[in-house]
Amino acid sequence: MLESIKVSNYEFDVTLTQDAYVLCLEGIPLVSANAYLAYKGKRVKTDALRNKAQMLKTYLSQVLTDYNDWIFLEDDRENPEKNRYVKASTAHLEVNDSYVSGYLSLLARGDVEFTKGIPLENSSITQHIHVIREFYEFCYDYGLSSFNPSFSYLYDKYTQKQTATIGLDKAIHDLYYDEVEFNKLLNYLTTINPFLHERDRLILLLCYYSGIRPHELIKFHNFTIKRLLKVIDKHAPFNASTELIVTGKGRGAGKLRKIIIPPQVYAPLKKFLYVTIPLWEKKQQIKFSGSIFTSLSGKPLKSSSCFNDQQWKKMVNAYISKGMLDITEIELWKKRDLYSTRHCFATNHVIQQRKEGKRLDQIALKELMGHSNFSTTLASYIYLAAVLTEDERLKSFAVEMSDKDHARRG
Repeated sequence: MLESIKVSNYEFDVTLTQDAYVLCLEGIPLVSANAYLAYKGKRVKTDALRNKAQMLKTYLSQVLTDYNDWIFLEDDRENPEKNRYVKASTAHLEVNDSYVSGYLSLLARGDVEFTKGIPLENSSITQHIHVIREFYEFCYDYGLSSFNPSFSYLYDKYTQKQTATIGLDKAIHDLYYDEVEFNKLLNYLTTINPFLHERDRLILLLCYYSGIRPHELIKFHNFTIKRLLKVIDKHAPFNASTELIVTGKGRGAGKLRKIIIPPQVYAPLKKFLYVTIPLWEKKQQIKFSGSIFTSLSGKPLKSSSCFNDQQWKKMVNAYISKGMLDITEIELWKKRDLYSTRHCFATNHVIQQRKEGKRLDQIALKELMGHSNFSTTLASYIYLAAVLTEDERLKSFAVEMSDKDHARRG
């Protein structure tokens, strides 16, 4: 995208001659970027200037790729507003805090297009932050911009230093989204038939708020009408909750575990059980005898792929196309599947416990997730919760648990 050109033995002033660096787009120097590099050239040594030029080049190349209106303009010398190089020189003024944080997260994962694909350590990312901050401050202080950003430069939940290098599962961190974003996603459920739409919405709610595995929704007798009528009270208040024993992973019949049906799931489940299904039975002249998760004909679903793959992908694609997401958010959503709701459940469970001032019950978390022992995966959920709540003690606990798991496995 951008080219960094070395100018040997450049005379910065009568007392200083050293190599300089110029950033050019299609052979045309970018005004703000090169003014900054000229300013720094008088204050740092050649090696430091070269590094600053390279980091600024990487950042601005990504910006010009994402904010690419300049591509569609000509080199109009009479009208600056229609000049492609003027537009390109000011593209960095269009970014927001979310974009910069997303860019830093991409650096941490090694996903920036204009790097070698190597994840960066905290120390390296700190240098990038320093250059980006210096660049914007220079532009503002010297009248090249009226834009004085106060970026947070947050990227904790994606850093390599705080996840992969201590043995935690970084992918889990990328898969997380909070309750607000989950409810936004629900608005893009594409199922048209009212009965199937309500069924699919209930499936999503169970996965996110109860931590159910997708295949457990249709396994054995987990969600039969007969069982649910015993635990879901038709006359329960809107804020009711309950527990349900389900069959999970494991050989043979699988292991039994307890899940929580919180108010966010209880109310829609009650409606589906006592209102929607009877109305559908009457309309279609059929009778449900097994699972509540059926096709239109009342036959229990035999595979979770219809909603795990098909409906999920359609919903996410609709959210991406209409949800006003930035490029980083889009890339994260492309990685997520229905199973990601389970990761969110575990993290949210830890966060809620901490908000209520409760001591983390790792045994309870293990049981709720259906894990046979306390693993690095569970430690990763706890670590992410600690990052999101800025809880240093919880971070240390997660690292300690991860270390013990690695030691146990050998």
